[in-house]
Amino acid sequence: FPVTIRIGAKFHLTDQWIIAPMLDVGWEQKVTSGQSRKSWAPWQSYGVSAKYALNPKHGIAARFYRTYDPNNIIPELKAGTPHGWITNGYTMTYEYIFNDLGTFRIEGRYVKSRDAVFKKKHQNQFATEDKFVMTQLAISF
Repeated sequence: FPVTIRIGAKFHLTDQWIIAPMLDVGWEQKVTSGQSRKSWAPWQSYGVSAKYALNPKHGIAARFYRTYDPNNIIPELKAGTPHGWITNGYTMTYEYIFNDLGTFRIEGRYVKSRDAVFKKKHQNQFATEDKFVMTQLAISF
């Protein structure tokens, strides 16, 4: 059975600066091949983000995060590589809050992996790096 612990916080250092550390750790029991005894296989993900409010409607943020899952525990990240899923990621974000119910974001992301786990565009090959830009419109109702 899996065990997961999630810890996160948000620190408002000033009216303009917010720092948010995050930690996820987990374990899952696995039967080792050729043995009847189960062992605990760990995974972890941690990171920190810093947000700076340019004014009440505009902000910029940077984030670093690392995921360490050498035993392929996290189902969405099963890599099938010798080292599992081990990545470092970096994100830069611009945010526009147009009212209490809506936010628009533009985010650039760069992720580097120990093994070639990212599929290259229009090819049947894999790479150790992935980079992309995305936009998001979040509306609450």
